[in-house]
Amino acid sequence: MKKLRGEMERDGNFQGGNSPNFSSCWILTESQEFIRRTFSFLPAKTLGICSGVCKAWYAEVKRVLHHREEIGWATFGRIEAEEVSHGNEDQLGPFGAHLNACLKTLGSLPRHAIVFSECLSLEEFQEETDFGHEETNSSGTRKTLQKSLEAVRSKLPVESSVVFVHSDGTMGCKPDLSPAGETEGSWGTACALLPNMDGVTVECQRHYRNKLTRSEMEAYVARHGMPADTKCVLVFSSGGPQRGGRFFELLQRGFQEEFGTMPVIVGGIARNVGMDDQTRTNETGTNSKKLPSCLTVTFSGPNVRAASVVLDNSVTTRDKARSKFQELKKLGLPGKHSLAFLFSCVGRGRHFYQAEDVESGAFHEVFPDTPLVGFFGGGEYGCDNFTLGRSVQESADQGSADLRHRNALKKLQNLEKSFTCVVCLLSFG
Repeated sequence: MKKLRGEMERDGNFQGGNSPNFSSCWILTESQEFIRRTFSFLPAKTLGICSGVCKAWYAEVKRVLHHREEIGWATFGRIEAEEVSHGNEDQLGPFGAHLNACLKTLGSLPRHAIVFSECLSLEEFQEETDFGHEETNSSGTRKTLQKSLEAVRSKLPVESSVVFVHSDGTMGCKPDLSPAGETEGSWGTACALLPNMDGVTVECQRHYRNKLTRSEMEAYVARHGMPADTKCVLVFSSGGPQRGGRFFELLQRGFQEEFGTMPVIVGGIARNVGMDDQTRTNETGTNSKKLPSCLTVTFSGPNVRAASVVLDNSVTTRDKARSKFQELKKLGLPGKHSLAFLFSCVGRGRHFYQAEDVESGAFHEVFPDTPLVGFFGGGEYGCDNFTLGRSVQESADQGSADLRHRNALKKLQNLEKSFTCVVCLLSFG
């Protein structure tokens, strides 16, 4: 500052304390507060550019981002397809444009992306019209899906993971949380973006078929390092329901016997599943030449709470769907700083209800402040689970004085469903 003042005096540009130029220079000595206030309004992507200016700016950017825990989402659904202009040059088509717009304004750095898409190849992302899924060999499918995975990852920070679920349909919401329109058998894609959050740990893992049938999986939970305070496990599998029964039995048994808990376990059966995580290059059991038969996304930590509800084939109207979602509402989980996942049978949707967006629309009526993403699949996983992370014994004691009800809570639940809709509500504090 003194050097700058001396140079201005020599050049005749410094006129003393009453000069406007003096005020302009003086603010430089108080710039930390100015930078802090300015950075607090900038999105994460812009802050990333600012962090390269100098060490002081880098430190301030790091401090600002550490305190941000904003969940992001991007969807290209039926309603948005009617509004989109053609000729999009993004390699992920209109969905890529929506994802770019989300990342441009998102306040937090996304560390995990969970993508549900009817598109397998980059060409399908560009089509914007209904298409048929052509059968390809496993090697071709793996390479095709990997290109789509890499396209999503290229838009995210380096230290991030992408879970990609190739499905029969999708549902999601617009930036204003209104339904984006359920799609079935065409071009829909929905994506949830999760940052690092205090008191929340998100872990993504691959699982292969030969690992799911061995007897030593009795200690599955402990062997795979799933924490004792796990509140929710999302499970995405491919290849049909007959391959998942043993897996879910062992998963539930592991939590109940190891920790005495019954976390929410939900998900669905998709066409293909894949994962790209640059931080897990030495993951045990990973085989880059094969697609995994199953993916799990585990949510644990003191700030996580989760619950799930199942809409069975008796739920045939919007009013009945809304009534089921009210059961979740009564649990008192906050609508904000939460995220919902919806997994519905491909046999439901508009053909079942004879109306558009019944399940996703009914959810938004009950939870107008909560983003929702999900997909249609060949089977669902889940059950009514209102334990909110409590132990099995505690949940049984609080749930009912009826002995049969308490004993039922302690038994392994039947998680394999068909012709249902399973909804999971996750709260992050």
